Amino acid sequence: MPKQRTQGDPVPGRSAKSSNVARIGERGRATPAPADLTEVQSSRGVVLVDQSDLYELVGYSCRRAHTHVLGYAADALATYDLPPGWFTVLSLLVRNPGLSSRQMCQVLGVKPPNFVALVSAFEARGLIERRVHPEDRRSLGLYLTASGRKLAKGVRDDVLRAEREATSMLDDEERRTLLSLLRRVFEGRRHDSPLVDDDEAVA
Repeated sequence: MPKQRTQGDPVPGRSAKSSNVARIGERGRATPAPADLTEVQSSRGVVLVDQSDLYELVGYSCRRAHTHVLGYAADALATYDLPPGWFTVLSLLVRNPGLSSRQMCQVLGVKPPNFVALVSAFEARGLIERRVHPEDRRSLGLYLTASGRKLAKGVRDDVLRAEREATSMLDDEERRTLLSLLRRVFEGRRHDSPLVDDDEAVA
């Protein structure tokens, strides 16, 4: 993991006075804030990479934060042998038992053929079952089995703990504010991206 450094800190093995740290960036630009500098290694020694322009972009910052948080969640899910997208499906069925495959595809933004493979994988593990929907005898609804409900609860508890660890630099109010702001952004969306990647759907 690249290390953030404070501008002006000496490079290990050199004194602050003699340090000759190279910095990748455009000459004549304003000096970046210390948090915008990332320390990487090169054949010339330590290099400080200036990311200040990128940190002005919401998308870049969200992507970096997403990668950070997802790493913690992925570790929690690995103990259950579940890809992140599978947890999304389990969580939806906890709150919305009886959703059809077509409805799930609309929510998740995945292609129906790929979701069929995902449903088959869940059925093979005894986590979900297809039953006739009580309000529409012509369609089959997806329901969690007892094993599926138990797994979903355990996974959710562990993922919540992992996310709290990943965002431990925030207090409860800051975390609620962050969630509220992110929700305002994606609820104003013009373009949808799938919540389950195709490679997860066919795994």
